Amino acid sequence: CHDLGELLGGRPVWLAAEVGGQELDIVEAAHRKAFRSAHRLLLIIVPRKDEDADRLSARLEKQGWQVSQRSTMAEPDPEVQICVADTEEELGLWYRLAPASFIGGTLAQDLEPTDPFAPATLGSAVLHGPQFGRSASRFASLDTHSASLLVRNAEELGDAVITLLAPDKAASLAQAGWATTTESAHVVERIAESNQEITDETDGV
Repeated sequence: CHDLGELLGGRPVWLAAEVGGQELDIVEAAHRKAFRSAHRLLLIIVPRKDEDADRLSARLEKQGWQVSQRSTMAEPDPEVQICVADTEEELGLWYRLAPASFIGGTLAQDLEPTDPFAPATLGSAVLHGPQFGRSASRFASLDTHSASLLVRNAEELGDAVITLLAPDKAASLAQAGWATTTESAHVVERIAESNQEITDETDGV
């Protein structure tokens, strides 16, 4: 993580986590819009399926992007504009490195969204679409505490990325997200403790 952080050299970075299908086009269009405002901006894409990485990298290169692919040991050097991170076990690493993360599956009808608490816990500001799937309560919790940004299309996602290029904006959202996940963890602990107390009392009857 430290070496990658040094390699990025303070570049603005955002992450699209576990995206697939039509979301890949949405994310590319959003990056193109945001890139006009920050020409050093790096997009890290973690594809939903690792086997899609080769095809995705080739498509992005045809669209004019400088692309690196993590599985080929290519590093996101200063010339790289999009890094295809097809190494699933490193997702937590990317959450730590990216100030803002788009949650894959939330702009697609046929994909289950990934857990929004994962990036929030690791200090990355959460961006998401309107599809919540089985994690609806977690998305609702983040939204209630102003700890995430809702986007509905590529234009709104691009605008959100531009907004979060301001370090104070990203930090504020990330801090709210971390506080929300921490409070939720405390609630779960309290419920578990209460259930255990009830069980103990029942056993003692």
